[in-house]
Amino acid sequence: DRLCDHVGLGLEELTLTLVKLPPELMDILSRIVECEATNPVLATAPTSDVCLLLAGAGCELACSSYDCVLAAVERDGLSLAFADAPLRADRRVALQAVRQNGRALALVPPELAADREVVLAAVAQNGFALRSAAEGLKKDREVVLVAVRSRGLALQLADEALREDFEVVWAAVSRELEAFDHAEGRARSDVRLLCHVHALGCASRTRRALAESRLARHCLMMALACIIVFL
Repeated sequence: DRLCDHVGLGLEELTLTLVKLPPELMDILSRIVECEATNPVLATAPTSDVCLLLAGAGCELACSSYDCVLAAVERDGLSLAFADAPLRADRRVALQAVRQNGRALALVPPELAADREVVLAAVAQNGFALRSAAEGLKKDREVVLVAVRSRGLALQLADEALREDFEVVWAAVSRELEAFDHAEGRARSDVRLLCHVHALGCASRTRRALAESRLARHCLMMALACIIVFL
């Protein structure tokens, strides 16, 4: 009865769903229910680990429950893949999913992939989510700036006009130097950008050289210590 109340299904429908669970998940489920029976906070919660467990297992039970799906995407945005189509099209669910994992943008319907707020949330979490955005938003300067500040290499996914925008390319190479390979047109010959890339490259090489010198010094000290021991 407690589990039926949690997921909002009748006993017969719940039973048909639970028989699909492997034994190890059934064991976890029984322990969760037992804990909830002795914990008033868990027992009265609007969503519970029971729902999350079933959502993670991809069960139809959790896939059609709004609270279960919302709770699942708050923990793992990619669990949106298990939700029923109407819930994947729900704006609140989609926003929660992409905030947790930007790659979940690939799981939403086209109208939400064209929703500026949803896309901004996705690319802020993972710049490469720009790949799944509507084409029009790949031309949106603010969206692209947010994306490249998250992952510089997301520059390659932007509209060509923005790949030669000074500020966009500057932000991208500041995040990941290799992003300059995806710059276009005048950005590739802009003296300020070239100096910036050179400075970042020198700094990167300097840090690498310092790390290598510390490692070499450490190896030398270890070798000297071994020689002393054997002497």
